[in-house]
Amino acid sequence: MKENPLTQRDQIGYIFCVLVLIWNVSIFSQAVSNESKDPKEKQKTQSDRELIETGKLESVRKKAYLGLKGIRVSLLNFGKKQELDKLANDYGQAETLYIKAEYGNATIAFENIFKSIISFEESIRKDYESKTTQLSQELAPLIVTIRLDEKNKNRSILPVLEKYYIRFGETSKASAQELEKGDKTSALYYQRQALLSLYQTKILLGKNEDSALSLSDKVSKNKILDSDYLKPEELLYWDDAEGRLNTEAETNRKKEKPKL
Repeated sequence: MKENPLTQRDQIGYIFCVLVLIWNVSIFSQAVSNESKDPKEKQKTQSDRELIETGKLESVRKKAYLGLKGIRVSLLNFGKKQELDKLANDYGQAETLYIKAEYGNATIAFENIFKSIISFEESIRKDYESKTTQLSQELAPLIVTIRLDEKNKNRSILPVLEKYYIRFGETSKASAQELEKGDKTSALYYQRQALLSLYQTKILLGKNEDSALSLSDKVSKNKILDSDYLKPEELLYWDDAEGRLNTEAETNRKKEKPKL
């Protein structure tokens, strides 16, 4: 009869030990689960902190904004409004991620936008380079002829022509140097300046040719404004290089002529 109480106590003790063991296993499982999550959370927090402290996030955010602002007019001038709208929409989504403090995703989004902008800049630069090469081949023989012929009627403007042509050479070289350094934004800027210098050369030659004409003759020839000495396609690049919307510039030019 004495064995029964001992057996009951043993059973109770056994059950208690099992419960304690189960409880410990449960606590251990939760701890393991939490530990498996903590490194990821810690890594994310640390990564976000690095993006902010190193200035990487703000840097790429600024580059994306300035790039979008800088490419806007060109995309509109060259019929790429749809592409511009997409870039603007992507930038808006990146800003939303930034505001929500999703810094890692925001950084990736801004980087992708900037890469797209750089791609557009390179495409436009190549287009400018092609136009520059073509026009320089047309103007170079004319300038050489003026240099060699002291009686050439354009001889008086030779110093200014050479100034424009030297500037064309310098900016073309600068564009190539920036491209070698990987700065495609600056390369595009200098390539634009190179083409502008050639347009100024062409305009000066045209104006000098018509310098003896009366105002009425100039009106009849539609040679009133400097821009009248450029072809319609050249005007598109002229306006773009100056940072103007071609459609708005055309409207303004039409308004200017009746005043003359």
